[in-house]
Amino acid sequence: MPLSLSEEVAELYYRKKGYFVTRNISYLARKRSKKQPGNMAIDILALRGKEAITVSCKRGSLNAKQEEEELETFELAKNHIISDPKWKSALEGCGIKKAYVAEYVTKHNKNHFKEHNVEVITLEEMIQELIQLLKEEMTPKMLVGAEAEILPRILKFVIEHDLMKS
Repeated sequence: MPLSLSEEVAELYYRKKGYFVTRNISYLARKRSKKQPGNMAIDILALRGKEAITVSCKRGSLNAKQEEEELETFELAKNHIISDPKWKSALEGCGIKKAYVAEYVTKHNKNHFKEHNVEVITLEEMIQELIQLLKEEMTPKMLVGAEAEILPRILKFVIEHDLMKS
């Protein structure tokens, strides 16, 4: 399966903010528009203390029908994780929030999701905040390239060598 840029960035973003992160939690569920259950997946589940966030990562904006399907998917995801024995105890007493991350988001998408208590974060906003988080953790004596994953290594290299335009 090809890597999703928004998933890669969102995973790193939530980890750097202190969340335990897991990706691609698959489950079977039936959407209202379907007669048969189908495979569904939670792109990212982020956990920290008594807070859980189901994160949907997409590339582009959504039309009105897709927005409604996305809201239904958030509900199906929530229902799955609170009833799945693997997650039930970890989520006990947690408030479950919803976040939508995409490279392109229309004003309509932002407003519609906000009305339904879904935080909308553009990929650009997330990367800007992630760069700030990485800058804060960098020290003069830090070993460059010590990160285990490639994305933070690349971002830290870009920061250290001042390769970004303001």
